[in-house]
Amino acid sequence: MKKLMVFIFFWVQFAFAVAPDVGTPEQQELGKKTYSFRCSQCHGDAGDGKGVAYKRTKPWPRDFTKGVYKFKTTPDDRLPTTADIMNTIKHGNPHTVMPGWPMLTEQEVKNVAYYLKTFTSDFSDPDTLEDEAVAPIPLKDIPTSAPAWSQDSADKGKALFKENKCMDCHGLAGRGAGKSASEQSDMDGNQVRPRDLSKRWTFRNGHSRPEIFRTISTGLAPMPSFHNLSVEQRWNIVDYVYSLGDRDEPKYGTVVASQLMKKDLDITLGEKLFEQAPRVYLPVMGQVTQPGRAFYASANGVEVKSVYNQDEIAFLVVWHDMKAEITQSNAPDMEVPLFNDDSEKEKAGQYSDAIAIQIPSQQVKGAKKPYFIFGDKNMAVDLWFADLAHAKEAAQLYIAKGFKNIKKGDEEIQFKASYDEGRWVAIFKRKLKKEKGTSFAPAEFTPIAFSIWDGFNNERGNKRALTSWFHVYLQPEKNESALAMKVAMAGFLFILFEVTFVFFVRKKYSEI
Repeated sequence: MKKLMVFIFFWVQFAFAVAPDVGTPEQQELGKKTYSFRCSQCHGDAGDGKGVAYKRTKPWPRDFTKGVYKFKTTPDDRLPTTADIMNTIKHGNPHTVMPGWPMLTEQEVKNVAYYLKTFTSDFSDPDTLEDEAVAPIPLKDIPTSAPAWSQDSADKGKALFKENKCMDCHGLAGRGAGKSASEQSDMDGNQVRPRDLSKRWTFRNGHSRPEIFRTISTGLAPMPSFHNLSVEQRWNIVDYVYSLGDRDEPKYGTVVASQLMKKDLDITLGEKLFEQAPRVYLPVMGQVTQPGRAFYASANGVEVKSVYNQDEIAFLVVWHDMKAEITQSNAPDMEVPLFNDDSEKEKAGQYSDAIAIQIPSQQVKGAKKPYFIFGDKNMAVDLWFADLAHAKEAAQLYIAKGFKNIKKGDEEIQFKASYDEGRWVAIFKRKLKKEKGTSFAPAEFTPIAFSIWDGFNNERGNKRALTSWFHVYLQPEKNESALAMKVAMAGFLFILFEVTFVFFVRKKYSEI
């Protein structure tokens, strides 16, 4: 009887044990071939995240030998499912260097997933799998729909957002600028930035409300899971997070439309001065073409507005930054190494934050423009540069003919800046016309570009985030232009002449 009980005990354990889903040796070998061709450059031949390109990336490539995955449907540090790994391979990680691979067949993707599992024994260890199986799983079925959004739910979510210390990292405004934001790191000690929740299109685990619900439920290391909260509470937080942004896509523009104003441009009014001006959002990328390459610049977009009067023009530039660095210094002509391979070892915050507006130094005609990265030897650019640690009321003019030829000019541009809850606001003001150099004129397009330096990320000199060339267009005065007046007067005189002519002709013939 005793032997029978022992047999039954082990049979039950065997019958209900979790079978490793690691594929066959043939599938793993096929996955290895695909991995070596498409993935090893970043993740490394050994799967340790140390491929030849890894120092040019951030976030760093995943180290598969540790069995820790970020985007999955299991909570905290639980192993992902095969479907989780396949989903990441197919779709990639938006706003990182990892692309999706939609050209691979379903079986090819599964083979790669099986090969990734060979880098650690966790996926084939019965004890580990048994522990994973009995762990609490908050989401057996990921929701594909969400309850209707409501302000009441978002208000409850805001309270829970504070109560669960989400604001310590993300900040109450959700811009990733909480008091603990700069202290976050991954399991290897690499600095990790909390997500800017006001830009939903940057959510790498999905920006729909059901996808946000999944992220809150499962966690996104170093962010813990909140599956201990009730379903209703999680939806409350989802609704608050959703309220922090106003769109799912960035909706980039191409033209800064400057609004005419018939009053003084008082930049001490701050953003109120630009209330009636149209807003444009421009994409920002790291400077990766020339020495000082910023392979992981922190800024990803900039909001711009502009106003002008008969004498001056002003620009409002707004961008998000995790932390205001205002104790060091910065300049566009600072030297930086070619690649800065050891940047991950640098102490953060050795430089101050900075902002610059760039325009051609001389009026341009047609499509030809200076090189957008600090100009070139044939066509110079003006940089209205502001070191945000020192520029209080004036920005400094620099004249650049390439990153190796940057000199200070003799002009100061009126300037004002402020920082609050992860949001920098900078205002520049200059004379509309210039005797020598580029002037701004109504109904004309002038090339314009922007550069942003994040001091915490040790950006300086040519290591920075920047835009390509766009244009500023000064909207002419409506309905009262000289041409419109002339056309109206000509039309009036023609009608008057026609009426007079008809009157005299009729009178003449009526007398016959």
